[in-house]
Amino acid sequence: MPPLLSRPQQRGLVLVSALILGTLFFCHWLENRKTESPLHSGEQSGKKLIIELAGAVQRPGLYSYNRAPTVGRVLQDGGGPTGEGKIPASRAREVLFTETRLTVSVTAPQGLSLEKGPLSVRTLWILGRPIPLNLATAEELDHLPGIGPGLAQRIVEHRENLGPFTELEELQQVSGIGEKTLEKLRPYLTVP
Repeated sequence: MPPLLSRPQQRGLVLVSALILGTLFFCHWLENRKTESPLHSGEQSGKKLIIELAGAVQRPGLYSYNRAPTVGRVLQDGGGPTGEGKIPASRAREVLFTETRLTVSVTAPQGLSLEKGPLSVRTLWILGRPIPLNLATAEELDHLPGIGPGLAQRIVEHRENLGPFTELEELQQVSGIGEKTLEKLRPYLTVP
């Protein structure tokens, strides 16, 4: 039985197949190279960036991004502002490179105010991250192991009277916190 393809046709088919496979390999290699490169153009290597959206938006909440988003993108993902407010185009193009709490407020009949800050203590709790001791309220501290409402209030009063804590060990200056309690609290608290 004679071959279906002549010798030159077989060579051409092998050549075309090799070109297609080479192109697919090159595209795959190029895509993997992009994801392995260091941070550039706002990319986070392997880490999700969490943005907390609050205030006058349709869907406030936590939003996760593989790359640093713009303010406009976060607002769009949150369903946009409530009402007819608009933000300036320059502000919408602003890139959020760090985990941020973005609070939207309606200012004028058609204006919006945007306020950026650190993630809220509640969000840090949800994400399982340590909370900043100098920002936590008595109610938030009350949820920590070994802390009740009375001790939480004493911690806040100590902070208000003597200033912010500079290290976790200073908690032992608060009546009711010894070495064992401090060790229980260590994974849940942070001091900048």
